[in-house]
Amino acid sequence: MNALQATPPRGQVVARTRRQNGQAVIEIANAGCGIPRERLDTIFDDFVTTKRRGLGLGLALSKKVVEQLDGTIAVKIQIGIGSTFTLCFPLAKARRRVSKRTQSVGAPGRGEHRARSAAPITLWAE
Repeated sequence: MNALQATPPRGQVVARTRRQNGQAVIEIANAGCGIPRERLDTIFDDFVTTKRRGLGLGLALSKKVVEQLDGTIAVKIQIGIGSTFTLCFPLAKARRRVSKRTQSVGAPGRGEHRARSAAPITLWAE
């Protein structure tokens, strides 16, 4: 939501996923104005906002949830070009289920979680 709100009309927000070094990586980039460097140290703090009607909890809660899932969140900025948030999560090893009745491995793909690279998703700001 922040990425869309910080993007000028007809600008784009792009979300990409990939697998890298045993992690699922999610990147969300926007073509906004970029976050001022002097604000970077506090963007993940509670109640920090630049919005008139914002509570300043979105990024703070996002970071807490990501960390509870043993992940990381980082931001890279380019003033006047935009910001890219990168979330990384460890991949769980796929589990193979064995049927007690047949003692055979369950159907392929069942109970398995795999991160796959996908085509980027692009959203356009109004």
